Amino acid sequence: MDRQHAKSVGDLTLEQGMYGSVSSAGDLHIVGEVDILDMKAAGDVDAKEKVLCERLRVYGEGTFQKGLTFGEAKIYGDGKITGPFQGDVLKVYGALSFETLTVEELTVYGAIEKAMEVNAEKASFSGEVKIKESLNVGTGTFQLVGNSKIKEIYAEKLEVLSEGDLFQGILSGLVSSGKRGTLEAELIEGDYIELENTKAKVLRGKVLRVGKGSVIERAEYSERLEVHEEAKILVKVQL
Repeated sequence: MDRQHAKSVGDLTLEQGMYGSVSSAGDLHIVGEVDILDMKAAGDVDAKEKVLCERLRVYGEGTFQKGLTFGEAKIYGDGKITGPFQGDVLKVYGALSFETLTVEELTVYGAIEKAMEVNAEKASFSGEVKIKESLNVGTGTFQLVGNSKIKEIYAEKLEVLSEGDLFQGILSGLVSSGKRGTLEAELIEGDYIELENTKAKVLRGKVLRVGKGSVIERAEYSERLEVHEEAKILVKVQL
């Protein structure tokens, strides 16, 4: 089936179908299930049905009511996704709310305001992150800005850093600006973990480096535990 192309300098409405290039300078309304190769929306996006898009860029607010599957996606405004949310590479410059995200590579410069679960092979966060259940990641890096809270974190390698340049993203007002952010978790588990300014009930892994500003109730390690003089661990257990 041949793909249609759609372009508008104003608002645009897409019916069900397969599309090649879609570009809207205004708001984009999607009223049927669509399969798109390349989509760019300068305004808001309101998708009432499932969206499959190989390359996606949304500059305004994006609402996807029946799920979003993507190859590469960049979201600059606020996004709310209901239903399946999965893809290869996702970059977030605004704020997202969703239930579960499964992605190969995730980069967040703004905020994850509300989520239940995030699964990623590689993830980098420079902002506030709120996850009610779990973050499952191969390699994860946090540049803490504002106050992040995640119930459980599982990682092969995790680095949580609290100092660096002030957050200067285009939507910096989304997060509490400042050099020293915080991360709070009930459980952090992985092979190699390095933390700063982190509060956790249980920290478990092979090699643990607990940096300044961190308070850990119980640390369990199998190979090595390093603790900064400005960090506090209540209970230390070598497995």
